[in-house]
Amino acid sequence: MKLVLLSPEGWETRLINGRQVLVVPGAVGDEPDLIIEIDPLVLLPDNREQWLGSIVLRDIPEGVNARVMNSIDTAADLCWPMQLVHEFLLSPEGKLLETRIAALYRFFEYGTAALVRGRNAERYEANRPKLLEVLASGRPDWRGPEVVALADLWAWDGQEAR
Repeated sequence: MKLVLLSPEGWETRLINGRQVLVVPGAVGDEPDLIIEIDPLVLLPDNREQWLGSIVLRDIPEGVNARVMNSIDTAADLCWPMQLVHEFLLSPEGKLLETRIAALYRFFEYGTAALVRGRNAERYEANRPKLLEVLASGRPDWRGPEVVALADLWAWDGQEAR
């Protein structure tokens, strides 16, 4: 199983630093200033706060302050549980360095995340409605080996589960 996100026309999928990212149109060069990083699927840990922290606080340079603005429990379009966390990274002087939205998805005992990273505040704000729409489109793609491994847990064609 993997996470599937809506990819609006003109947006580009890339592999940056070993991570699959969705690049928003208008980004220039190899280091886009507005991207969505897509995490692999993992078994949910017992400590969800630690898992959340490992996602929203990823790759923060020393001396940079992270301020979580709000956290909202909601659902993706197909009613899968989703938590949105808005965060700002500030320099020691208080200058905005990066705006982030982490979307955490839960599918039964599995979880994954998409992390929006915006270095250009104007482009981030201009694209924010579309970014939230993309994050809300998150759904599991059940095709793959995990489905076969979990098939015995479910009742198919009216048969009892084992």
